[in-house]
Amino acid sequence: MKKLFILFIALYLALIMQAQAPEKFSYQAVVRDSDGTPLSGKSVSFQVSILSGSESGSAVYTETQSATSNANGVVTLQIGDGTTSNDFSAIRWDTSSYYMKVEMDAAGGTNYSLYSTSQLLSVPYALNAKTASNSTTIVSAFQPSGCQTLDPFTTTFQKIGDMGTLTKSSSDTWLEINVQTFLWVESFATGCKSVLFQLRVDSSVTNIGNATCLIKTPDAIFPVSITGVFKDITAGNHVVSLWAKGIGNGGTKAMWDVGCYNNQKTNNVLIKEYY
Repeated sequence: MKKLFILFIALYLALIMQAQAPEKFSYQAVVRDSDGTPLSGKSVSFQVSILSGSESGSAVYTETQSATSNANGVVTLQIGDGTTSNDFSAIRWDTSSYYMKVEMDAAGGTNYSLYSTSQLLSVPYALNAKTASNSTTIVSAFQPSGCQTLDPFTTTFQKIGDMGTLTKSSSDTWLEINVQTFLWVESFATGCKSVLFQLRVDSSVTNIGNATCLIKTPDAIFPVSITGVFKDITAGNHVVSLWAKGIGNGGTKAMWDVGCYNNQKTNNVLIKEYY
């Protein structure tokens, strides 16, 4: 028997569009003999894996399929329709780069050999759009503890206090946190030009923007709104805190909820979690 091999003629990520985007995409190959002649009516089996992040990344999805070549030697697979214990619809096409590893058995059995691993340079667009449109935005809020004071403050960031705890549902989501409160600084030491307040999660600063507020006048009450966007935070419970430092020098009493009006619901922490 002549040695068989598979020649890829097309790997296209076009979905068969119906009323709703199906959870699959098409893949084609040609079965040829060693002389390059297309072989019709040949049964070939495949094992296809979707890898996350790199060619050696973890498989987020694996399936097996068998196909018989047509009169021109072409086999067509619908990736997402194979035999699998995974959930194809759970792949987050919008959060990572993906690679497709193709293994095959030219005899139609399960003795798979690696044929190729290649990056999906075009994410299945309809699947990506479907994933994005189905993304969940979770909005929540809590009343932070009031009357928190840092005294004295220095030119190094120090924590005024913990505002409260939030619960993040997924490691893949982003967090947008907005703090609404009143800030007050009792006095600036000589050389202190202002006080910088900073919003943090688990004592970590935001990796997008600054999430800060600058107070330039002592002994004055300022209603403020501080917003920070945080990524790469794992699922679970996390602590929101407010920090402060002096610019040029320190001073006394950097405070939020001045007057201790927290029982009047003057302070709020608003949380938006989204993909």
